[in-house]
Amino acid sequence: MFDAFMTFMGDSVIKWVIFLVVFVGGGISTIVLTTLVIRYFITYNRTPLETVPAKLIGKRTYISGGGNNTSISTNYYMTFQLSDGTRTEFEVGSRDYALYVEGDAGMLTYHPLGGYRSFT
Repeated sequence: MFDAFMTFMGDSVIKWVIFLVVFVGGGISTIVLTTLVIRYFITYNRTPLETVPAKLIGKRTYISGGGNNTSISTNYYMTFQLSDGTRTEFEVGSRDYALYVEGDAGMLTYHPLGGYRSFT
């Protein structure tokens, strides 16, 4: 029976097998990646924000683009020293970057999995 099928399909069976492997592999990859993304967002949303005493100890910018007719982009970063001595850097918006100066002390609110929220 398989011989009759092979005779009927000829070399197109190889093409179908490759197509099915790619299709099934792509489907499995999509399912796995979707599951991982969903698990990450569930974990991220269940993790509470942390608010700790901190001191702003550094500020910096990173400018990229501007060549070959591309727009210029500026990223703003602030480095905080937490009460336990740990230093951590966050990307912040231009408004927060302009609002604070090095040496300011206050309460830093952030997400432990990454993400500045506020500094007051």
